[in-house]
Amino acid sequence: MRCTMWAGSTGGICNDLCCETGGAQVTDKKAANYNWDLLLSHERKEASSQKQGLKIIDHRTPFERDFDRVVFCSPVRRLKDKTQVFPLDMHDGVRTRLTHSMEVSNLARSMGVAIVERTKDLRRRSSAIRDVPSLLATIALTHDLGNPPFGHQGEEAIRTWVMSKEKDVKEQANDFSSDLFKDFQHFEGNAQGFRLLTRLQHVNHNAGLNLTAGTLRAFMKYPWYASNMNYYQSKYKFGCFISEKEIFEWANKNTGLDMGVRHPLSYLMEVCDDIAYSVLDIEDGVKKGLITTEEIIACLSSATSTSADERIGQLLDSYEDSRRRLAGLNLRWKETRDAQIEVLRSLIIGFMVSDAIEYFIEIEDDGQGWSKITDIATSFDCAKLISELKSFARTRVYKHHDVIRAELPGHTAIPSLMNVLWSAINGVGNESATKKDEYVYSMISPNYVRVYERSLADGKMPRWYCRLQLLCDQICGMTDSYTLRFYRDLKELSIL
Repeated sequence: MRCTMWAGSTGGICNDLCCETGGAQVTDKKAANYNWDLLLSHERKEASSQKQGLKIIDHRTPFERDFDRVVFCSPVRRLKDKTQVFPLDMHDGVRTRLTHSMEVSNLARSMGVAIVERTKDLRRRSSAIRDVPSLLATIALTHDLGNPPFGHQGEEAIRTWVMSKEKDVKEQANDFSSDLFKDFQHFEGNAQGFRLLTRLQHVNHNAGLNLTAGTLRAFMKYPWYASNMNYYQSKYKFGCFISEKEIFEWANKNTGLDMGVRHPLSYLMEVCDDIAYSVLDIEDGVKKGLITTEEIIACLSSATSTSADERIGQLLDSYEDSRRRLAGLNLRWKETRDAQIEVLRSLIIGFMVSDAIEYFIEIEDDGQGWSKITDIATSFDCAKLISELKSFARTRVYKHHDVIRAELPGHTAIPSLMNVLWSAINGVGNESATKKDEYVYSMISPNYVRVYERSLADGKMPRWYCRLQLLCDQICGMTDSYTLRFYRDLKELSIL
């Protein structure tokens, strides 16, 4: 069967689930057949290239090596200068993408230890006690790695710019494909993260960091393409660009998972992310003086009107006990403010982590469990608590005028930089570059240019697609501070 997602592009024959079902909604119907021996696959895309005569004793497991490779890669370091909630904030206690990712990684590792101890299928695997926590720590540390500067606002800026250029791209390309264009029209940090791990790093030129199949597949929260995301669980999210189709299918094969079927550990990583940002962004808001702990308590108190909200009631009772103890310590005002939100944060995380572990084990012990859910955070006992905290954060933190004001420079800089980078990429590619184009092109990471030139040479993707991908690689590789410095530099040179 010929898939429409390839029409007008590669002309390939598709064996994906979207075609096999005739475009019907696909669910995790094969989730009951999970095989942990495959899910924890140690296979790597490329064989190790150890030099002859070099003897290295390595007591790490493959998943521990994955974690170490990630920790030492430069995109992780760049997260320290990427927005979590407050862009370029001078408050040294406010979280960045790096500290957020470290906290999510810590939660995920801890949960991994617990589920191995209490899940029969994992407990009987002697290596699982090291493999599962390491795998979870790795995918949690990398879950935001593909995000552009200025966070989700940066993603939206990329999508908006891409849509404004659709007509121009069509006119310049005789092999334009609207399905391939969706990779950029619906640009996703999740898919960029998968590309970064598998393509844009130096360890192996064919496989990026050359991580295990188990790690790569568990990393993917949305294991499908933009072209067929409507057939799966999300109309707005996808986890892989068509350019990484080969390694995605390789990871599927080695873990025994079909497209559209999530790795069970990806659910756990996702709930760790939900736990972290549902409460930690609020904690940052308190410490910046945008909101108070009393306002959070009032919000949660108003959400305990039914028996289904019992967990919130238990949390409030525990917090009140702690608050009374703090009142007897004779702390100064700022100490009291910080101590109150830190106690509340600790209690909330404790409740959520405990409930998430219990729910994961319940699902895992039920042979059909994974086919019944889309994520843990909307189903476990603390689901209402997460929902209330997210709602509070949206209205009282994310929409605060200080946050919106701090995001404005990104809205201005990113589209302007995309314009000049696009002109430079096309100018150099068409051998018509101006001096300005040459300068701008020289500022693109040589690593990204190398991958771009290789993509052009192998001819698997259209030229216009490769050019757009180089543009997005460069934008996503920039930090918040570098974005603004680059923008100011180009303005000073009258390039903008």
